[in-house]
Amino acid sequence: MMIEKIFNDYYEALCLYAFKLTKDRSLSEDVVQDAFFILFKNEQIVQLDVEEVVSYLYGTVRNMCLNQFRREKVIERYWQKVSYTDKVDAKFDMDIIYSEVLTSIYNIIESMPEGCAKVFRLGYLEGLTNKEVAEKLNISTNTVKTQKRRGMIILRENLNPEFLPLVLYFIFN
Repeated sequence: MMIEKIFNDYYEALCLYAFKLTKDRSLSEDVVQDAFFILFKNEQIVQLDVEEVVSYLYGTVRNMCLNQFRREKVIERYWQKVSYTDKVDAKFDMDIIYSEVLTSIYNIIESMPEGCAKVFRLGYLEGLTNKEVAEKLNISTNTVKTQKRRGMIILRENLNPEFLPLVLYFIFN
């Protein structure tokens, strides 16, 4: 009977107290209900007076809310680690794809005519301007433009179509 009276008299006040700690109405009600369940299971409660029981309930609610915060922090840290791991995995996957794309590009460049391959390497892979490539190879800038265009055509024709957007991304970044 004493527990029922305490429940009726203090349930709402305990819920408000828990809500102030958790800022979550549903969670605060769950915490208070769990606190009463713990109280109900405790056989020594019969020996305490009402004030001690109420004090016990407030302490239990506070501790349960703090435990909830700890659980949430652990979960948050877990998700941060998981998301970091996902980022690392994504980076690793991107590195593998990048490696495959580069291998494919280098194989295609090796199959290009010698002059075209030289111009393509210098212009796209080493980032030289058309004028710099022309000076380095002792050819005209028009020849450089033509060879770069031919190289791109050869690359487009021989490259796996799935790689094309990635190639453009890697070349121009």
